[in-house]
Amino acid sequence: MAVNTGMPLTERVAAVVADLPKDRSQLLPTLWRLADHFGCLSPSLLAAVSEVMHIPYAEIYGVASFYALLPWDPGQPVIVRVCTDVMCSLKNSSELPTVLKDHEGVVVKESPCLGQCDLGPAALVGSRVVRNATPGNLAAEIGEMRHG
Repeated sequence: MAVNTGMPLTERVAAVVADLPKDRSQLLPTLWRLADHFGCLSPSLLAAVSEVMHIPYAEIYGVASFYALLPWDPGQPVIVRVCTDVMCSLKNSSELPTVLKDHEGVVVKESPCLGQCDLGPAALVGSRVVRNATPGNLAAEIGEMRHG
């Protein structure tokens, strides 16, 4: 999660997404980057995106609220989505939720294919893809999500 540097939010947003084109085609990648940087989205963050990208707030809010994977609540638990499709299941992905249930503040959900069949089992920790998922590398990723 980003530390407040005293810079106005619009300037901080502009700095985080400086290398991305400022057009509608980059709105979702911009929102992902900002969610990763700031920890979650908020109305004030979307207003800053609107200023930086010159896209109406309503359009940004519509996109941001549509995608369930984008985090909105700073206090929400870490969500881990474990792929349960055939290829990952063959690589024992069904064992991962059992191991992860012991992590406090973690919600484990089954997920359809994450498109990582060649490197399964796969999981999403927040928005981060974990390939060749094991209890160890998932725990490390959860720790990184919590502590930056």
